[in-house]
Amino acid sequence: MFEFKEIMFQSSYLCRRKAINAPWSSTRPDCQVGSGKILAEFVMTNKFKKIIDFGSWSGGSVICEAQGLSSLSNHVCSHDWPNDTQDLASAALQTTSTGKSWALHKNSKNFAGEIRVYDKFWDDMGQNGSMGNILSNIHEYDCYKNVQFIFQKVDMWDWLKDPEPFDLLHIDISHTPEEILKMAYALEEQINAGGVVLFAGGALRFAHAPFGSIIDEDGVDVSHTMTCFGDPINYRRLKATGLDFKILTQEFPGLMCIDRRTSTPRN
Repeated sequence: MFEFKEIMFQSSYLCRRKAINAPWSSTRPDCQVGSGKILAEFVMTNKFKKIIDFGSWSGGSVICEAQGLSSLSNHVCSHDWPNDTQDLASAALQTTSTGKSWALHKNSKNFAGEIRVYDKFWDDMGQNGSMGNILSNIHEYDCYKNVQFIFQKVDMWDWLKDPEPFDLLHIDISHTPEEILKMAYALEEQINAGGVVLFAGGALRFAHAPFGSIIDEDGVDVSHTMTCFGDPINYRRLKATGLDFKILTQEFPGLMCIDRRTSTPRN
C-alpha cells in the first residue's frame, strides 16, 4: 500500500493541514488535503517514467514525484546513496555550471523512472534552485533507491524552442494566462504524443483568494501568482483554446494540467 510522506520543508507542496500542529498550518479550506500527495498519486496512477521538473526550488515537487515513481518499482535492485551530500552538491554545481547534465546515480540501469530537474539558476537565491537542499531532502525522504535524478542548468524558454520528449512535465514558476498559452502551443507536438503538462499554483483559487486582494504567504505577497489564472475569466480563456486544460485539484497550491491522451488531437 502506498504511504505518502508529507513535505515538511519550505516548498510549494509544504503540508499546511491544520492537523499537523506546525507554525505554517492553516485552517483554509484549500489546505486540508495537500497537493503533494495528489501529485505523487498522479505519477503512480499514470505510471509516468520520464518526468521533467522546472521550478523545483528546494525539491518538494521532485520528492512527491519520486515517491510516486518509487511505488512503481517491481524489482529488488536498489541504489545506495553515492557519497556525502555536500560533496555531491558541489560536484553537481560544478558540472551543471558548464551546461552539462549531472546524474545522481552513475549506473543508468534498473530504475522505476527518471526525474530531470531543470532550473535556470542554481544559486540558492530566493526560490531559485537549491542543489544542496534538493539533494539533502531526496536523501532524507529516502526516495532515491529506484529513481534516477538528472540535474541541469536550463532556461525553460530556451528549452521550449526544441523540447525533448517527456511523460510528465511539471512547471512551478510564476505564470500568466498568456505565458501558459505560449508554453502550451510550444509543446503541442509533445502533448499530442501523450505528454502531460502540469502547472502548479493558482488553480481556481478565487474562492479563497478574491481577485485583487493581497495574500501573505510566509511574509511574501503572492497575490499575483495565486490569482493570475485562478480568476474564472482567465480559466475560461484557457478552456476556450481547446487545449484540454483540466483542474486536477484546487488544494494548495492548486494543480492544472493539459492531458490529451484520451482526446482527439487537432489537425
